[in-house]
Amino acid sequence: GKSMEWLSASSFTSRENALGNLNGENYMFGGLDFNSMMQFAAEFWCERFHTIDVESKNQSKVNQFYGALYRSSFLPHEISDVNGDYPEFSTGTQVDYSVYGNYSPYNALKKYGDFSMWDIYRAQLPLYNIVVPNLSGRMMQSLVDMYQEGGWLPIFPCWNSYTAAMIGDHCSVALADAYAKGVRNFDADKAYEAMRKNAFETPKSFAEYKNGMGRRALESYLRYAYIPLEDSVKEAFHTCEQTSRTLEYAFDDFAVAQMAKMLGHDDDYNKLMARSHNWKNVINPKTGWADGRCANGKWLGCKDLVSRQSFITEGSICHYSWYVPHDIDALVE
Repeated sequence: GKSMEWLSASSFTSRENALGNLNGENYMFGGLDFNSMMQFAAEFWCERFHTIDVESKNQSKVNQFYGALYRSSFLPHEISDVNGDYPEFSTGTQVDYSVYGNYSPYNALKKYGDFSMWDIYRAQLPLYNIVVPNLSGRMMQSLVDMYQEGGWLPIFPCWNSYTAAMIGDHCSVALADAYAKGVRNFDADKAYEAMRKNAFETPKSFAEYKNGMGRRALESYLRYAYIPLEDSVKEAFHTCEQTSRTLEYAFDDFAVAQMAKMLGHDDDYNKLMARSHNWKNVINPKTGWADGRCANGKWLGCKDLVSRQSFITEGSICHYSWYVPHDIDALVE
């Protein structure tokens, strides 16, 4: 039967909205009981899988591919209710969509959170730009909304808040990548405003900086054109990791530069493209490998390429030395 006791719903704003989500989805999908909802979910996943059709005589390879596509479809999370209400970024205050949310023509009804950005900007989000570009645009607008609500484009927005987790500034990469690939259903001008602020400014308030706003160690990066070992980046969840940060910021600068060029900000483009070559400043010319470097320019001279080093993030020298995706020919040279 169509017993409601089999169904459940959740909300990030209120108990009332959780009930509204349950009733709203039930209404939209024709009054679903448990079995009907299960069938709807199966059809939903089937539709997602058919965004990429693969064939092989080896069925196990097909299963492996679709298992990977399934697992790549869980982030970011939708955090808004069916009526459009959502918890404001960084404060959690319930936002009533009907009286507040229509401040932008790009502001889609659905809001997304939990961008585990360091983990998803490289492949998962670029995949969305290909298979579900409209959904990608709504996710990008959620990032823009985070900037408008919190004042800074986040680095690693999880738990609906700023965090100082991981390294890099990869919301900027995600936004630039989406726009470069033709996604247009987000406010690109406001996005660039946010990206530019992260690339050129550091919060004046130490409390904001410590809370995860702005790029970690940006002042060192701008002063030396790399992050020296003397800057331990103690205001981050991951301390040190100076060489990996430098390599990732160089790519971030390249990404923001491309957005600047597409939107006609030529002066910013030239400045950021010059900065995008900063990766060269942490490749030891004597060894050809990434290395730690002091503020006076001297190299650490680390010869252990395979063990974890304090200036490398979650890997080793022989991993991170290849992290120059925007300047491959120069790296080869």
